[in-house]
Amino acid sequence: VCFNETKLQSPLYLDGFWSYQTMHQCNGGCWNASRTGSTRLQLMKALGTYLCWTQLSLGNNRIQVLNCYLQPGEQQNLKERANRVTDIVRDIIRQDPNAPIIVCGDLNNHMDAIVEQLRPLNFSAALEPGTETHRQGGHLDQVFARNMTIGEVTMSPGYSDEISDHRCLKVSLRPL
Repeated sequence: VCFNETKLQSPLYLDGFWSYQTMHQCNGGCWNASRTGSTRLQLMKALGTYLCWTQLSLGNNRIQVLNCYLQPGEQQNLKERANRVTDIVRDIIRQDPNAPIIVCGDLNNHMDAIVEQLRPLNFSAALEPGTETHRQGGHLDQVFARNMTIGEVTMSPGYSDEISDHRCLKVSLRPL
């Protein structure tokens, strides 16, 4: 489970979940959680409000999950912010070329810069370009996967003022 810019209060502890959040305030940061039991979630790195990198151990697989919240920015900053995320992705690939990797989140107006950098690294996108994911319109949210099969993708039909002004995405992923 990955949340971005959530209106949920932190710290938030749910029964049966391990969780990590990058910013301990309401309305900010990234929050990653996983059910306990057969899975194990480990915080790898939290960078400011914009990235929560966790490793999900599921059986023999170690899935790298980079949950991003990239604030809207000026055009000159778009590539720099995308570079911060893809630099970590490249480091993961250097250490393990077969690592299953998920990059997801609220990318705001950084979507094109992220797509441009992830495409040559063999990432697939769960949503079609132009899919509206925000109350005011626009394709701000995405799930990218590498060395994983993207299965069913569902999106909430509306928005919940209690949780977010973004639609909720549910994406089924499976390591290759």
